[in-house]
Amino acid sequence: MRSIWKGHIQFSLVTIPIRIYNAVDTEETIRFNQLHKEDNGAVGYEKKCKKCGKTLTTEEIVKGYQFEPEQYVIVSAEDLEKIKLKSTKVIEIAGFIGTNEVNPSLYDSPYFAGPDGPVAAKTYWRRQGGPA
Repeated sequence: MRSIWKGHIQFSLVTIPIRIYNAVDTEETIRFNQLHKEDNGAVGYEKKCKKCGKTLTTEEIVKGYQFEPEQYVIVSAEDLEKIKLKSTKVIEIAGFIGTNEVNPSLYDSPYFAGPDGPVAAKTYWRRQGGPA
């Protein structure tokens, strides 16, 4: 299984390199292709303007936030770079609570955390109460 995030988990003064994995393996899901019924040709994805009908190239497409019907604020890649937060890639554990204290509706999807490499495994398993 491939990890989706790499960082560190921190308990007080102990920092352990970890990887996060999806608990549900999405690679084993069945995926279908759309095909032309007559000749089994693959159906392509054509980017077309819904207003004028013109087929667009990637360079002609921008991102926009809709704040009212038919009203958009255009957001460039440079705008997004300016607001990007610097990630420390550290999950700081301040304390623990019981599972009954968290409403299940707050869970988006399940994940597993595991050690990132053999050196991290020794510390990770001891902190988790696993084999020494």
